Amino acid sequence: MRTVSAYAFRADGRAPRRFEILAEPRTGASLRISGITAAPTRGGALEIVYSLSQPADVSVRVLSPSGRQVGGAPPTRQASRAGLNRLSWRAVDDDGRALPRGLYMIEIAAQSESGQATKALATFALR
Repeated sequence: MRTVSAYAFRADGRAPRRFEILAEPRTGASLRISGITAAPTRGGALEIVYSLSQPADVSVRVLSPSGRQVGGAPPTRQASRAGLNRLSWRAVDDDGRALPRGLYMIEIAAQSESGQATKALATFALR
């Protein structure tokens, strides 16, 4: 009944029927990723910033516009706390060369201790 405003039931026979509807609060907030940004730092790296609604294990991938993972991506798995999180990415390929200028995507996937999982994408320009 969370997604509909009514429920219809057709009873067989004339026997009385009894229904009980219970409304209970959610047991916890859902896992959300928000505020993904990428900004250059003085050392030539990019600082990737994101926010989590609750602690989770996070994996971060940097993708080309076609969806392929680019080389030299950030650490693949790390524990992150609820709130604002930051990581640094050098923006280089597997041979250590700077990636070409252009648009890229950051994909962040998170999984909480309770098993909730979510993903978020954001685009950024490498200049």
